Amino acid sequence: AAPTPGDGAPEDLAGRHRNMDGYCFPGRTRQCACRDPREPVPADGARRDGWHAAHTQIVRAVAGVGADADVVFYGDSITEGWGSSNPRKAGIPPVFRSLFGPGGKYAGVVAGISADTTTNLLWRLRHGEMPDALRPRVFWVLIGTNDMGVSWCSPEATLLGILAVVEEIRTAKPGARVVINGLLPRSFDRGGNVTKGRDQLPALWTAIQSINAQLRAYSEKYDSVSYFEANDIFFVEGGNGEMIDTKLMDW
Repeated sequence: AAPTPGDGAPEDLAGRHRNMDGYCFPGRTRQCACRDPREPVPADGARRDGWHAAHTQIVRAVAGVGADADVVFYGDSITEGWGSSNPRKAGIPPVFRSLFGPGGKYAGVVAGISADTTTNLLWRLRHGEMPDALRPRVFWVLIGTNDMGVSWCSPEATLLGILAVVEEIRTAKPGARVVINGLLPRSFDRGGNVTKGRDQLPALWTAIQSINAQLRAYSEKYDSVSYFEANDIFFVEGGNGEMIDTKLMDW
């Protein structure tokens, strides 16, 4: 299947890949575990068993949904937290259920796995988390923070990974709306300053803003793709748009 006629040809991911300078974040080559962002890979190492169990649970959850869901949320720990039993996030699932659970205005499915990268999500989509019968009105994607902040992928590789996921959905589900959630503010500074790093860890905010700007530009090329960003709510008043509210930071 191809994207909806009139919605534009698939993005030239191969061309973007050829123009990349490399997979690794500048100055973090020794710590870099970035892979080709176009190649799907499952989690391995210490994450493997728990990750596959979580993936199997999502496969089962989406298998019986069909067209009954309004929106499917794909992502990492941020998305996973919307349905989490983690006591540290106890206040989040009730809010999600009030909006997307039984009795809510919309029917939503949480499909997030902690610590996932774009290549992990791409693998999940090709192995049961996007079955033919799944036909929600909206696919919502929030992924990529672990590519850059954990695997130390370059901004270019992180962007390409996000676009590979979106293109996978567009191709498999022509006619569906895909919403790209911009990367959220992230800081290694304990005080929440996005312009500061910590120890040897660099600030990522400039790279995040660049990625988000390119995601927005990409979304404007296609009728079936939307971009969403609400980053302002994470910053404290009077912080010049540089200070994350530390109550909202997840350590």
